[in-house]
Amino acid sequence: MSKLESRCLGRASCPRPGRNAMNRAMNGSPMPIYRNGRQVGSVQQFDNRLLQFLLKAHRPDIHGERKQSTLPPLPFDLAKRLAAAAIRADAHDARRAEEKRRAERDKRGD
Repeated sequence: MSKLESRCLGRASCPRPGRNAMNRAMNGSPMPIYRNGRQVGSVQQFDNRLLQFLLKAHRPDIHGERKQSTLPPLPFDLAKRLAAAAIRADAHDARRAEEKRRAERDKRGD
Protein backbone atom coordinates (compact mmCIF):
# COMPACT_ATOMS: atom_id res chain seq x y z
CA MET A 1 0.00 0.00 0.00
CA SER A 2 1.43 3.37 -0.98
CA LYS A 3 1.88 6.34 1.37
CA LEU A 4 -0.87 8.26 -0.41
CA GLU A 5 -3.27 5.35 -0.16
CA SER A 6 -2.46 4.65 3.49
CA ARG A 7 -2.71 8.36 4.39
CA CYS A 8 -6.34 8.50 3.26
CA LEU A 9 -7.52 4.94 3.83
CA GLY A 10 -5.95 4.66 7.28
CA ARG A 11 -7.86 7.63 8.70
CA ALA A 12 -11.32 7.51 10.08
CA SER A 13 -11.67 11.17 9.08
CA CYS A 14 -11.30 10.35 5.38
CA PRO A 15 -14.84 10.40 3.96
CA ARG A 16 -16.23 7.34 2.26
CA PRO A 17 -16.37 8.98 -1.22
CA GLY A 18 -12.66 9.77 -0.80
CA ARG A 19 -11.89 6.16 0.05
CA ASN A 20 -13.96 4.95 -2.91
CA ALA A 21 -12.24 7.37 -5.27
CA MET A 22 -8.80 6.32 -4.00
CA ASN A 23 -9.71 2.66 -4.39
CA ARG A 24 -11.02 3.17 -7.94
CA ALA A 25 -7.93 5.15 -8.94
CA MET A 26 -5.40 2.73 -7.42
CA ASN A 27 -7.08 -0.66 -7.90
CA GLY A 28 -9.42 0.05 -10.78
CA SER A 29 -12.91 -1.28 -11.32
CA PRO A 30 -14.05 -4.16 -13.52
CA MET A 31 -15.37 -3.20 -16.94
CA PRO A 32 -17.41 -5.88 -18.72
CA ILE A 33 -16.57 -6.92 -22.28
CA TYR A 34 -19.47 -7.87 -24.53
CA ARG A 35 -19.50 -9.81 -27.80
CA ASN A 36 -22.68 -10.41 -29.78
CA GLY A 37 -24.75 -9.08 -26.90
CA ARG A 38 -23.29 -11.47 -24.31
CA GLN A 39 -20.72 -10.72 -21.64
CA VAL A 40 -17.58 -12.68 -22.45
CA GLY A 41 -15.23 -11.28 -19.82
CA SER A 42 -14.04 -8.19 -18.05
CA VAL A 43 -10.93 -6.06 -17.74
CA GLN A 44 -9.69 -3.92 -14.88
CA GLN A 45 -10.30 -0.25 -15.78
CA PHE A 46 -8.11 2.27 -13.94
CA ASP A 47 -9.15 5.90 -13.62
CA ASN A 48 -5.92 7.76 -14.42
CA ARG A 49 -7.56 11.18 -14.47
CA LEU A 50 -8.95 10.62 -10.99
CA LEU A 51 -5.54 9.48 -9.73
CA GLN A 52 -3.95 12.60 -11.21
CA PHE A 53 -6.54 14.78 -9.44
CA LEU A 54 -5.97 13.00 -6.11
CA LEU A 55 -2.19 13.37 -6.42
CA LYS A 56 -2.53 17.09 -7.11
CA ALA A 57 -4.82 17.47 -4.10
CA HIS A 58 -2.55 15.58 -1.70
CA ARG A 59 0.86 16.81 -2.89
CA PRO A 60 0.47 20.07 -4.86
CA ASP A 61 4.17 20.86 -4.35
CA ILE A 62 5.14 17.79 -6.40
CA HIS A 63 2.13 17.03 -8.61
CA GLY A 64 0.61 20.52 -8.87
CA GLU A 65 0.53 22.81 -11.86
CA ARG A 66 3.88 23.74 -13.33
CA LYS A 67 5.14 27.19 -12.52
CA GLN A 68 5.82 29.69 -15.27
CA SER A 69 9.43 30.26 -16.20
CA THR A 70 11.03 33.31 -14.63
CA LEU A 71 13.24 33.85 -17.67
CA PRO A 72 12.34 36.82 -19.84
CA PRO A 73 10.90 36.02 -23.27
CA LEU A 74 13.28 35.93 -26.20
CA PRO A 75 13.49 39.11 -28.25
CA PHE A 76 11.32 38.26 -31.22
CA ASP A 77 9.71 40.64 -33.64
CA LEU A 78 7.47 38.76 -36.01
CA ALA A 79 6.79 41.79 -38.22
CA LYS A 80 10.51 42.30 -38.92
CA ARG A 81 11.01 38.61 -39.69
CA LEU A 82 8.04 38.56 -42.07
CA ALA A 83 9.26 41.71 -43.85
CA ALA A 84 12.73 40.21 -44.32
CA ALA A 85 11.21 36.96 -45.59
CA ALA A 86 9.02 38.87 -48.07
CA ILE A 87 12.10 40.61 -49.52
CA ARG A 88 13.88 37.27 -49.94
CA ALA A 89 10.76 35.69 -51.49
CA ASP A 90 10.40 38.55 -53.99
CA ALA A 91 14.06 38.24 -54.99
CA HIS A 92 13.64 34.49 -55.41
CA ASP A 93 10.52 34.96 -57.57
CA ALA A 94 12.36 37.51 -59.76
CA ARG A 95 15.29 35.08 -60.28
CA ARG A 96 12.90 32.26 -61.19
CA ALA A 97 11.03 34.47 -63.68
CA GLU A 98 14.33 35.55 -65.29
CA GLU A 99 15.49 31.93 -65.55
CA LYS A 100 12.18 30.98 -67.15
CA ARG A 101 12.44 33.81 -69.73
CA ARG A 102 16.00 32.76 -70.58
CA ALA A 103 14.97 29.12 -70.98
CA GLU A 104 12.13 30.11 -73.33
CA ARG A 105 14.47 32.36 -75.35
CA ASP A 106 17.03 29.56 -75.66
CA LYS A 107 14.31 27.14 -76.67
CA ARG A 108 13.18 29.45 -79.49
CA GLY A 109 16.74 30.02 -80.59
CA ASP A 110 16.89 33.80 -80.04
